[in-house]
Amino acid sequence: MESITRIVFFGLFPSPHLNKIETKCFLYAIRNQLQQQQLIVIMTEMAFPPFDGHFWVERDGVIIDTEFKEYDYIKKAHGAKDGMKYKEADAMTQKIMISIMMKVLEKNGLNCESFRALSASCGMLKPMFRCCIQNSINALGEGGVLKFGSMGWMQPNGKVWWEFGGEDWTGVGKFLKEGRVGYMDWNTTKSGI
Repeated sequence: MESITRIVFFGLFPSPHLNKIETKCFLYAIRNQLQQQQLIVIMTEMAFPPFDGHFWVERDGVIIDTEFKEYDYIKKAHGAKDGMKYKEADAMTQKIMISIMMKVLEKNGLNCESFRALSASCGMLKPMFRCCIQNSINALGEGGVLKFGSMGWMQPNGKVWWEFGGEDWTGVGKFLKEGRVGYMDWNTTKSGI
């Protein structure tokens, strides 16, 4: 730990006072940071159309998805409880939305396997908030079936607050959003986080 605290960076270059191990650690950190930036650029340029829905993986009857701490704000604002609720979109909508996702990967020279490999090389296999596409592709690496539809939480009045999608949403047109562009915007929550 002492050697790590001695590291002094001058811009992008390590201090000339680093030993070989510290220099290797520095170079590894820079490489990892550049790979993460590469993955973010790929996700930014993928041009997946803006949508209001959610992707997840189902494996052996169990839903594989993360309930992020950021969702606590949404649940509190709507008086909702822990435990995500899911509603699969109709079969045709799921097929089309999943097909769009796969076409976007292909357009960028990727498939699910190569995308997972890129995520792993960047140290980004851990689920991330507002990244249901990436999270679901990475979860598929351990098997399961990709699903698309609505996700939310149960409210005290017995209704579900659908943060992504909606109760009676059918058809691709309900899930795709017109006029919204940008990486951080394509999967923004209804509650704005």
